[in-house]
Amino acid sequence: MTERQIWLDETKYVVVDPIDYEWAKQWRWHATFNSTGRKFYATRMTRVAGKQVKVYMHKEILKRAGKRPRTVHHTIGDHDDGNSANNRRGNLFYATLKMNNNRHRQQKLIEQKEMRFADEHA
Repeated sequence: MTERQIWLDETKYVVVDPIDYEWAKQWRWHATFNSTGRKFYATRMTRVAGKQVKVYMHKEILKRAGKRPRTVHHTIGDHDDGNSANNRRGNLFYATLKMNNNRHRQQKLIEQKEMRFADEHA
């Protein structure tokens, strides 16, 4: 299955499965950066009950794929490979806040080790 690109601006895009491409291109998606500014997510705004609400593409794709949270605590849409631009169905799952935080901590430790290794061998 070939992935398809949904462009968010001139330089950023996310990838989706072909089954989600036509659905996703109905709207204008934007890049919304996380709190660290290191990752971005595809988002759009919509009105619900008269209020503006931010919609995250990866969470909408989880719903479209029929994936359900295992418990009421599994509220976060997460990317298995850690790449927030990879919105393919097989890469998305529901996580708890604890699961998500642990994954980010582990990734940060890996990045720090890689930086130290690169410094030592430069």
